[in-house]
Amino acid sequence: MARGTWNIYVKLGAIWVSDGTIYRPNDNLNLVTVSTQKSVSLANGSRAYYTPSTKYLNSTMEFKWDALTTTFVNKIKGYITSQNDIKIINHNSVEYIGRFVGIDAKWIVGSASTEDYDIIAKFEQMPSLA
Repeated sequence: MARGTWNIYVKLGAIWVSDGTIYRPNDNLNLVTVSTQKSVSLANGSRAYYTPSTKYLNSTMEFKWDALTTTFVNKIKGYITSQNDIKIINHNSVEYIGRFVGIDAKWIVGSASTEDYDIIAKFEQMPSLA
């Protein structure tokens, strides 16, 4: 079975430029959104709620891939070291905008290929980069 891919773009100046594709992750993604709403106790004992100008935060996404090559690892590492603004468009046309902020690449030394890695990459969503 062929692996599906997602389109990936790098921001150069004010425009998004295609940087090819990346494989779809091999594990499910947690897409957590957390409200920044706060509650306070009023003098009369009741509760009041307020929302700061930043109304919500999207948590860091963790992409997990199995058995990918050094080339793929180096692509993600390059995004991190260059601090590239990234846009990923998934197979359902949903956009994720942010930066890769970490990678954990485990070399699979016992595999048939000498270049296979299991990879976990952290992607910090930053909608303000759009």
